[in-house]
Amino acid sequence: LQQLLPARQPVTDLHGIEVLLVEDNEINQLVASKILQQAGASVEIVNNGQEAVERLRQPYAFALILMDVQMPVMDGFTATRILRQELAVTIPILAMTAGVMSSEQEECRRCGMNDIIAKPVDVNQMLQCIASHLRPELGSLAEAAPATTPTERSDESWDLHQLMQTLGGDTQLMVRLLTQFQQETRHLPDKLHTLLESHDYQSAARLIHTL
Repeated sequence: LQQLLPARQPVTDLHGIEVLLVEDNEINQLVASKILQQAGASVEIVNNGQEAVERLRQPYAFALILMDVQMPVMDGFTATRILRQELAVTIPILAMTAGVMSSEQEECRRCGMNDIIAKPVDVNQMLQCIASHLRPELGSLAEAAPATTPTERSDESWDLHQLMQTLGGDTQLMVRLLTQFQQETRHLPDKLHTLLESHDYQSAARLIHTL
């Protein structure tokens, strides 16, 4: 695995930048924090919008917030409105979402988010988006980097090269993520069948979104 791809250098230097990552999925937490830490950023993680609100009621030095949209307890839209309207938080809030509908993207902007980072994450695009909302010199560095090009692959296979690139050549983390994904999804078809039989469509949709 080490020979699959050498450890890649981040295109953007985020040293000295503190980021609050608001994300409920552990695999997404690991991947996003790995990308940010490779670029030099410090990362603090909370698991939902309510935790983000409570954290930002306290003193903080965050330069930017990465906010998942669909989360239990409190979603990203609600949390962002509270941060903007009640707590007067002015630092950039960037949505991280797999949602492709224009209505969801428009809702991100209406609630006070500054930009959208699409899932699954493209490392260079993610860092470029973050840099564009921080310092101009960071943005110029990111713009100079070539965009990554998705590799062609069969829908029935894993793209290990792309995964290694995303994780910066960290083979231990890759094995951990794949093992965790296998464990978490092993009983997913049975769970989904049970939810659909009981007409719990909201939970079924949530299960599919998590996958």
